[in-house]
Amino acid sequence: MTNSEILVLIIYIASGLLAGIVLHKLIMPLIAKLASKTSLKSDDLIIKTIRTWVIPWSLALGLFLGLKQVEMESRFYTWIENGLVIFYIFSSTLIISRIVSGMIRIKSADSETVIPSSSIISNIVSVIIFCIGLLVILQSQGISVTPVLTALGVGGLAVALALQGTLSNLFAGLQIISSGNFNRGDFVKLSSGEDGFIEDITWRSTTIRAMVIISLSYPTPNWLI
Repeated sequence: MTNSEILVLIIYIASGLLAGIVLHKLIMPLIAKLASKTSLKSDDLIIKTIRTWVIPWSLALGLFLGLKQVEMESRFYTWIENGLVIFYIFSSTLIISRIVSGMIRIKSADSETVIPSSSIISNIVSVIIFCIGLLVILQSQGISVTPVLTALGVGGLAVALALQGTLSNLFAGLQIISSGNFNRGDFVKLSSGEDGFIEDITWRSTTIRAMVIISLSYPTPNWLI
């Protein structure tokens, strides 16, 4: 790598970083200000989530374009392109997961039902999104996902047989949520005697905030004796 190539690489990296800073500090705040004037909360969430990745995206693009100007073997260019594609797909998957989870929390603030407020729903959705992102990454690298899906199917059957108790708790939690009989904040009393308010329903347990009743005794005044 010659000195001129190093200089060009530095210029591209600095340009990508500068572009990311401008987008992060100037452009995105203006867009966020316009979005804040709308009645929707989801657009604020989308802009806030994307804003955190503006600088890494711009810096990665500047690094990629700078390395394209450097003389190297073709296989290195392929590795760089694949790495950039994987980075963008992974970051996009992470953004989508956070946006969907955030929308579920926003929905829970406007709903009295336990379905959108339960962490089990957010966890399941996040797992599904990350699995799809992984399959997209494999497909982008020329790896056929059909054998992977077949292996996951066989492995899933083996896991299901090995984790029957855990899966029964999972489906029990889903059944409680889908029935709609229990909502966040409801007061419940168990057959064992414990009672409290429902805080959350997860795939393994239901969180209940117990009520604590303190009984105080005072001495009887002498004038009442």
